[in-house]
Amino acid sequence: MCAVVQFGTIVTGMKGSVGGNTFSRGGSASVMKRKPRSPDPIDVMQLPVKNAMARFAPSWRLLSSTVRANWANYALTVTLVNSLGQSYKLTGFQMFIRNQQFYAQRAAFVTAAPPTSTGLPVNPTLTFDYNAGNLRLVTATPAVLGTDDLRMSIFTPSSPTLQSPKGMVKANFRYQGAALPVTLVAAYATGFAAGLALRAFILWRFADTNQRVGNPVLQFVDFTV
Repeated sequence: MCAVVQFGTIVTGMKGSVGGNTFSRGGSASVMKRKPRSPDPIDVMQLPVKNAMARFAPSWRLLSSTVRANWANYALTVTLVNSLGQSYKLTGFQMFIRNQQFYAQRAAFVTAAPPTSTGLPVNPTLTFDYNAGNLRLVTATPAVLGTDDLRMSIFTPSSPTLQSPKGMVKANFRYQGAALPVTLVAAYATGFAAGLALRAFILWRFADTNQRVGNPVLQFVDFTV
């Protein structure tokens, strides 16, 4: 769609986009065009969320009004913070999708009912190391119980100057209270030269016995091959 626009005495010109339309100056006239919409990107980080929405939205519609109200009440007890440091809350539907996605990705069973406790779980403090060629989880404080669910994605070794992982996920590991330390990836830096300084990124997420799902945490450990 394209149109030539004539302005009046109050608004004499316009440049930019409003309501899906883009205004620009073309010669002696102002031109309005429909703002182009870029194709929906296929992003590896977005795909799990999109798939979860498609998979669990029908399940939400099957829930009773009471259960949906319980999810809404639980969502009110959780305050999240975005990358700008701003606090926000999810709707009951969004919280339902968030929890279902966590467990579905891990082939674990989760009930349609919301967690019985309020708020988010208390994330444990984790420490990792590189020992004898293996990447290990060394400590977890407080201890992770057998009924908890700690999931870790370990990325391929990176440069120690990076602040976020650039490589692919090398392995996934589920930890549920085994004796520590435990090896996450054996022979983690295979193929890298001895004496090379590297950084291991671990993205993990914790859910407690009450199926409260915490926020993802990204940690790294520096080591020398």
